[in-house]
Amino acid sequence: MEGGRDPDCRRSFVWEEKRWNRGLLEHFKRCIALRKAYPALRRGEFRTLLAQNDLYCFARRLDKETVVCAFNTGASARELVIPVEGYLPGRAVLRGAWGEGEARVKAGRLVGPTLPPRTGMVLIENRSKGD
Repeated sequence: MEGGRDPDCRRSFVWEEKRWNRGLLEHFKRCIALRKAYPALRRGEFRTLLAQNDLYCFARRLDKETVVCAFNTGASARELVIPVEGYLPGRAVLRGAWGEGEARVKAGRLVGPTLPPRTGMVLIENRSKGD
């Protein structure tokens, strides 16, 4: 069953393990592990922080956990500068859970590393209950 004149979207699953795309399988496993590790990614409040040209950033928040996801879909690197005034505290530091580095809130903006082309980054702020 290989689909007919459609865009090949009705093809059945390939059961022969030797034909599987191992890289894609490992990528999905990593995505699932990230989602399981941070409850905010499953149940948290959703907010778009920036959608401009080739850069899209959103946040998810649940209790004291905030997750910021940034995606660069363009062909060139993009500096990570995301408006977060009123959303993240002025002293916040978010650390990379997917992607290297960290980002800090400065003057109402989350400033972090440069995102290479066609990549993404997941940043985590996990405040203790006393913050």
